Formats: sequence, structure tokens, C-alpha cells
Amino acid sequence: MACWLYIAGVADSLDYAQSERIGDVMQLSLPSVRIDRRAVLPNEWTRYLKDKCNELHFDYAALEREHCIVWNRSGKLIGPARVFAKFAATRYQVKCDLDQAELSKNARANLQLTMQAKQQLQLRLKRETPRAVVVVDMQVRTARVCLHVLSLSLSLSLLSLIHI
Repeated sequence: MACWLYIAGVADSLDYAQSERIGDVMQLSLPSVRIDRRAVLPNEWTRYLKDKCNELHFDYAALEREHCIVWNRSGKLIGPARVFAKFAATRYQVKCDLDQAELSKNARANLQLTMQAKQQLQLRLKRETPRAVVVVDMQVRTARVCLHVLSLSLSLSLLSLIHI
């Protein structure tokens, strides 16, 4: 059975570095496991966590002091880093194979990469201009108008389909 997990955490935290490493080991050693990661800048973590808790109906009060959370594809919370480590060890026999010094090095690298990615995104957003493309597809008894809008202010492409 496939296992798809999401790991999100403060980019420079040891909890996130450990969970990320456990996820890497799981994904490399277990073909049915897929891991999506989201490193968040420290000053953006509280907002991100509140939004994610609201979106997935997690108890924010129980997680507000955590620096990393893990959930599965169906939106079920696995828990913070220590719970995820226990989950991986008992269910998949996977443990973190790095010591504290290596985890600290990874945490610093995560922060640097996350800051660089954000800077690159901001530069790209400054250079690009919003575009809109309208595609009309006529089929028997059906007319569909598809409107695709790139929303650079949100830094994500939005796809809107309007059915007539």
C-alpha cells in the first residue's frame, strides 16, 4: 500500500532536519513511500502552521510550539517530529542515521536554500507580468470556456475553469 507523507517545518530547525532525513531514508528504502517537503522560513512558520491547521482541521493549540509537523495524503496528522520518528521506527523500522552535528549542518543548509529559493522567486515575480489565456472548446451540445490565469501576486499559477 502506498504511503504519501507531507513534512513541513521551520527550515533551520533540528526537528525538521531529522524528519526530512527520516523521510529521505524511507523514500529511498521503501518504494511505496513518497515524501513531499516544505521548508518554511522561521518568520513565516507561525502563519504557515495556522493556515495548515485551519486547512486540514488540526488542533493549532496542540501544535503551536512545534517546529515540524507530518501528515498523510488523506490529511490525517501523524504528529510533530518526535511522533513521526516513532511512527517511522515502529511501522517501517526506519530511524534517523545522522548525529546532532550532521543534523545541525543540514538545518543551516535548509535555511540557506529556503532563503535563496524565496529570493529567486521574488526576482522572477518582478520580471514577469501577469498573463491571461482564453481557450474556447466547442463540443456537441456543450460549450466550455476555460480561463487560465497566472496569479503572480500569490506566486502560484491559478487555474480557473468556467463552464457555461
